[in-house]
Amino acid sequence: MSISLTIVVCLISGLVNGVLIAWLGVPAFIGTLGMYGVARGAGFLATGSGMTVLVDNAGLAWLGAGWTPVVLTGVLLVIMHLLLSKTRFGQYTYAIGGNPQSAVRAGINVKRHLLVVYLIAAAFAAVGGIIYTARFAAGAANAGEPMLLDSITAVVIGGASLFGGTGNVIGTLIGALIIAVIQFGLVFVDVNAFWQFIVVGIVIILSVLIDQYKDRLGGAQ
Repeated sequence: MSISLTIVVCLISGLVNGVLIAWLGVPAFIGTLGMYGVARGAGFLATGSGMTVLVDNAGLAWLGAGWTPVVLTGVLLVIMHLLLSKTRFGQYTYAIGGNPQSAVRAGINVKRHLLVVYLIAAAFAAVGGIIYTARFAAGAANAGEPMLLDSITAVVIGGASLFGGTGNVIGTLIGALIIAVIQFGLVFVDVNAFWQFIVVGIVIILSVLIDQYKDRLGGAQ
């Protein structure tokens, strides 16, 4: 029941994001950032000022045990890779990301497609939260905050453009592994943990600069 409710709540957030961005024209970054603030505040209120909530559920514990999270992540990764690379849905997604106006002229229902994309993203966020909670047998409203910058960095390092139209799931996986190697490598060489934030921040800045340079080079050609 709790897992189903988690997915429903996340889908509602995805629906709100989709409506704000696709129908009301709110910039994607602002719309999702605003929804993040609303969801974060609601999480703090629901848990009593952000207190950690212990979870004692055998079924949920199984999801977070051993290789289960890795296998589940792998299955979802393959599904999304095939969806984006082998289906019309994926072609439409890249087309809209590259140039929404051209996608409209090509007959793509951009608003409806964006809504579906944000619903899928919300569903995956729900799965991630469930696995995270199962892994640690506890939940907190601010549990995922340290992952915000890491997730953006992994996507950019993996080849996705912040300007849209390029990127793939496999590249994002490689980007996430690179971030993990950097973070654990710093720990192994006994570097202060706060340096991780600095290094990851520098990496994402460099990645964006490289992305911009590639766009300019492509435009010049």
